[in-house]
Amino acid sequence: MKHGTPGTGLAAMILRVVLGITFVWAGAGKLFVTLPYSGQAAADLANAGAPIVPAVGPAAPAEPSPAPSTPATGTPAPAGPASRPAPAPPTVLPPPTTPLPDPEDQPAPPAPLSSPTSPTALTPPAPGAAGRSRDALALAVLTLEAGSAAQGRSAPAAAAPAPGLVPVRAFVAEQFPTEVRVRRLYQIAAQVRQASLAPAPGAWRLLPAGVGLAPWPVRLAWAAGITELAAGVCLLAGFMSRLASLPLIGVMVMAVWLTQIGPAMQSGAVRLWVLPDRTWWDPAQWSTLLWQLALLAMLKAQLLLGSGTLSVDRVLFGGSRSGGKPPEPKMDA
Repeated sequence: MKHGTPGTGLAAMILRVVLGITFVWAGAGKLFVTLPYSGQAAADLANAGAPIVPAVGPAAPAEPSPAPSTPATGTPAPAGPASRPAPAPPTVLPPPTTPLPDPEDQPAPPAPLSSPTSPTALTPPAPGAAGRSRDALALAVLTLEAGSAAQGRSAPAAAAPAPGLVPVRAFVAEQFPTEVRVRRLYQIAAQVRQASLAPAPGAWRLLPAGVGLAPWPVRLAWAAGITELAAGVCLLAGFMSRLASLPLIGVMVMAVWLTQIGPAMQSGAVRLWVLPDRTWWDPAQWSTLLWQLALLAMLKAQLLLGSGTLSVDRVLFGGSRSGGKPPEPKMDA
């Protein structure tokens, strides 16, 4: 069948209707259908940004048990430092009746030795140094305070983990013992986040690390669902079919990479350099990849053929845009 004949327009119409039904079904299922998740699957979705509230929060610290009671009185038995008697109040000495002697006339206070932080390493000053006793005492006090501050200084913070390591997740499976219902599109968010993580230190990622940071996984998931639904409606109606095919081609390329080709290459289990290492003649193992490749090929054909007959494009732009036979020019008599 030659290009430009009415049969070509009919084939383009059948192709876009099949694609439209497929992507409307896929997009609506992601946006409007919820599925139950629990355990690790729910934790993965919550870590990707799904609006899930964990049923079980982090474990609270255990409360101390009450002290045992004695059988005779029923009062708590004394235990530990609380059972010691309270210390007696300090004795207040009466004020002196005679004036205190002048410090200049008193023996000089001890001066620090070679170890300035030790309060016992002090020796009496040489004779005649009474005038400098107050300065020596102040120097000793400042030295002791500096040593105490150095001993009480906190330890430096732990170093940040090396780049390339998988970060610790905020939610775990134990926090989701019961089922929670979440939109299916958040599965895409979990796949995007997982693809941005390195499976081991030094391993390469399927997506850049920044793509897995919030809120990008959720934004990309919503973008994929809305694109499938909106572009599917355009294909069904035959409106701007070529333009609608372009974002769907991008969605399918990303789907093939994240679910089939990328994980196989990352693990090293490949055949023919890029194909997953599976049994050649097992349809169940190849069905998903073959379906994705078939949709990708159909979208590329739709990009070339246009909307075909019985389409909005034919009404708006005429037969030449729809893939049908263009009108023949009239010959002058």
